[in-house]
Amino acid sequence: MGDFKDAIVERQLFFSNYDFLPSYIAIYIFAIFELFYNFINNIFGFSNIEKVDNLIQQVKKEISDEKQSRKVVIITGGTSGIGKETVIALAKANYIIYIGDKIEEDNINEIQFDLRKDSGNDDIYLEYIDLSEIDTINAFVEKIKNNCKKIDILICNSGVMNIPYQTDDKGIEMQTSVNYFGHYKLIHLLIEDIKASKGRIIILSSVVHYQVKEIDIEAFKNKEKYRKLGNYALSKICLMMLMKELNEKYSSSGIQVFSVHPGVVRTSLYQHDFISNIFVKNFPIALKTTKDGSLTSTYLALENSENLTSGEYYFECDVVPYNPLVNNKDVRKKLMEYTESLNL
Repeated sequence: MGDFKDAIVERQLFFSNYDFLPSYIAIYIFAIFELFYNFINNIFGFSNIEKVDNLIQQVKKEISDEKQSRKVVIITGGTSGIGKETVIALAKANYIIYIGDKIEEDNINEIQFDLRKDSGNDDIYLEYIDLSEIDTINAFVEKIKNNCKKIDILICNSGVMNIPYQTDDKGIEMQTSVNYFGHYKLIHLLIEDIKASKGRIIILSSVVHYQVKEIDIEAFKNKEKYRKLGNYALSKICLMMLMKELNEKYSSSGIQVFSVHPGVVRTSLYQHDFISNIFVKNFPIALKTTKDGSLTSTYLALENSENLTSGEYYFECDVVPYNPLVNNKDVRKKLMEYTESLNL
């Protein structure tokens, strides 16, 4: 299905060049192509599940049961959707997992117990984090550093989409606050630990980043410029640019950094969008399962380093083209300078 996948990506990139299309129209067009792609895959049973399951078994055989030799993974948003599937898959490979998620304290033990039961791995630990609140990010990192002697993999999985306008305590619109700025802060607090282990950073982006033509800094805080899907796309291209910056800065230190498009998946991410909700509820055959959506993240966490290309955008366990704006160093510099100016 490689040629079919490449054809779908080419069509999405083609339509991203139509500047006259409103962002939400362009994003729906991207989604239509992927729904068709998913439909064909689901009808004929095409999937990377077997490939990744074999990789899980291979890695599990290679890993010693001694705790100090096992890989340590930090993941945000690992209690539901594709994040949960990623956690279970990596736990089955005998990885040690620390999850940061916005979970009520009363529910933490129950969710942690269920994840351990589902994976057969007792080394899954759940801590509270709200990526829109810097204090909780700092507290989460402090707990991680107190409990982990190393960090091999950081998966920036958590995200919100298409939500009504609201802001964090710095006045930043919530989608970009959670999806981009929160992960930026988390990465930079953990980067030296990841560097010490020559680890990996896996950042979940989205095909919607194709739609973005410019980085409008004012859209981070200006309510008048807020567009639900537009700001979601903005947050995702910011993550793409962060991936590129991290790769340029740290690849010489042995860190590998990847961006991932998980696909159009049956998750609660679409609950705030009327049209998307219709498809999620009524046309499941045109959407990926959460397990299918987790496969590329899982693959990037498990595969041998020499078989991966750092600084690239992955879809269906393979490198695909991304928005050329991501390579614009002047735009990236402006974004990074603004981000740093917030003193997160």
